[in-house]
Amino acid sequence: MKLNLDLSGVKAFGARSVVPSGRYNVTVIDVEGKATKAGGGMLVVKFEINEGGESGVVLTDRILIDHEKDNVVKMGYSKIKAILEFGGHSNSNALIDSDDMLGLKISLSVTEDDHSFEGDDGNVVETTQNNIKGYMMPVTEENFDFPPAKEAPAKEEKEAPAKKPAAKKSAAPAKEKKLPWAK
Repeated sequence: MKLNLDLSGVKAFGARSVVPSGRYNVTVIDVEGKATKAGGGMLVVKFEINEGGESGVVLTDRILIDHEKDNVVKMGYSKIKAILEFGGHSNSNALIDSDDMLGLKISLSVTEDDHSFEGDDGNVVETTQNNIKGYMMPVTEENFDFPPAKEAPAKEEKEAPAKKPAAKKSAAPAKEKKLPWAK
C-alpha cells in the first residue's frame, strides 16, 4: 500500500505509555536497587495506576539514595518516607527491606512533559514523558472533598544573600562506597 502521510507535526509514540498530567492512585509493584552511572545508588520504584481510564499503566521513579550531594540524598529519603507514610507502612521512620514497599497504595502527582532524544539513526525524536512531582495520600471517598485552597500572602522581595566561596576539597583518598543493598 502506498502512503503519503505528513507526520511533521506529530509526536512519536514510544514503547511506553504516557498519561496526561494529573493525580493518580497507584500501587507500588516493584522496587529494585541499582547503581547509577556516577557510582551512587538509587531505588527504581514502579507504580501501577489502579483506577480510571489509565488503569494498568506503569509509572517509574528513580529515587537517588547514595549521591555525593547531601541535599540529593535528603530528597531521595524524603520521597521514600512519603511513600511509606502515605502508603500506611507500619514504620515510616525506617526501611529495612525495599520489598516492604510492595503493595503500598498512594497517590502521585504526575506531569506530562516534552522530551527529546537522539534516535538510533542519529535524528532527534520529539516526544513526551511523565515525571512524578509529588507523593500524597490516595484519594478515597472519605477524603475526596478537599477544603478550598487558601490564597498565599504576597511575598516581600528580598535581596539574595552573598555566595560563600567554595570549600577546598581534601586530598584524602576516596573510600570505597558500599551501597545499601550490597552484601
